[in-house]
Amino acid sequence: VKEKMESMLDRSDLRSPGEAGLDEETKMERMVQNKVDAIENIVVAGSERKYLVCIFTLGCDPNSNVLSDRSLKFMRDCGSDAKTIEEARCCPSFRTSLLKRFAECNKKVFEEWKKHKTKSQPLQLRRFMILSRPVFFYCCSVQDAEILQFDQSDGTLDQYGNVQRQVVINTYNDVWDAFFFRCL
Repeated sequence: VKEKMESMLDRSDLRSPGEAGLDEETKMERMVQNKVDAIENIVVAGSERKYLVCIFTLGCDPNSNVLSDRSLKFMRDCGSDAKTIEEARCCPSFRTSLLKRFAECNKKVFEEWKKHKTKSQPLQLRRFMILSRPVFFYCCSVQDAEILQFDQSDGTLDQYGNVQRQVVINTYNDVWDAFFFRCL
């Protein structure tokens, strides 16, 4: 038992409590969610590519596109007057704040890698999308877009409210492909 415990303690992938065994995508999801209180759910993908991408939903009233109190507070903190998901998507202050926080996450991942250098250089989060339907919202006006949240009814959330990563990846496969093959 003692030998097994020692070998577990020698594992180089242990960074901090709660991170043991997590992949790059899950670690980045947690970091981003901790930095951006407005995010309700997030899925990061791309560990098999040259960079990471994410889609996420903002916290909002379940029956409308009005932002939740937590999201509204985040908007105010970043200098945005956005009160709905559409307004947040179009708000330069919100976008600037998101990019700054994503850069902080990328920097943290890189600094952690520099300390341990246990594998190849870590992937950086480069692209994101606030999820809505139609997904390719540039084909229509933002006002016509139906806001989409991850939900138990479509299988993207389990009964406990946890994101079902593989379901999200399969459901939004065209979005993931678009991130890597053309600009959204």
